[in-house]
Amino acid sequence: MNNPIFSIITVTLNNLSGLKDIYENLTNQKFSDYEWVVVDGGSSDGSFEYLSSISNSKVQWVSETDNGIYHAMNKGLLMAKGEYMNFMNAGDNFCSENTLKLVYKEIKKIGSPDLIYGHSFNREANGVLHLKPCRYSFFVNYGMPASHQSMFYKSSIFERYKYDESLKIASDYKLTSAVIKDSEYSISKVNFPICIFNLNGLSNYNSDLAVLEQKMIWRDIFNHPVFLIYLFRFSQVMALFLRTKVSVVYYLLRKLV
Repeated sequence: MNNPIFSIITVTLNNLSGLKDIYENLTNQKFSDYEWVVVDGGSSDGSFEYLSSISNSKVQWVSETDNGIYHAMNKGLLMAKGEYMNFMNAGDNFCSENTLKLVYKEIKKIGSPDLIYGHSFNREANGVLHLKPCRYSFFVNYGMPASHQSMFYKSSIFERYKYDESLKIASDYKLTSAVIKDSEYSISKVNFPICIFNLNGLSNYNSDLAVLEQKMIWRDIFNHPVFLIYLFRFSQVMALFLRTKVSVVYYLLRKLV
């Protein structure tokens, strides 16, 4: 049996409803050459029983305690067999039933890039969706050019890079920064939305730690001077203010910048 094109890795803990949503989202995909790898951190909400009830050769899973989200993601990478890796957390989803089909079409057209990514929708707490366009890869000097869930990494990348388990919030940014900075890898941006991202993730609830880890990445990977780090941080504070207080203005500006 050939290895699948896509490995969709879901890291979850006590999010049974989100787990059910992403499974339904995947089974509705019109592109079928994928596997679903679930790394459950030992949930007590019925997730174990739900996963046990699934009879599907595309699904492999483990449920056991881990040392945090990035340990779980690295564990998922060891289980995965696909050509491309995507991390879709429980509670997040692909935009449509055609998403994987569209991504595969772009991969074949472009010529198998090492990293391919696209736009996302942010889902507010009230359920409203806002398009968040991705940016060009050089934006990584400032922050993630796209939501992590809208990125597909060629599996060979993880032979060189792993998620830094000493970080709690920004290891996805650190790894993506290293990949984009590495001249050996080809990066491609597509002009359609890939994921629906819930604005209730870990970084939103641990903003102080997220800022600390991002500053460390700016300093250690990009060698940004102190004044630039503070300028970047100020712009992020202003962006957060707009998103939470005047979201219409924020999303209008995001379509322009």
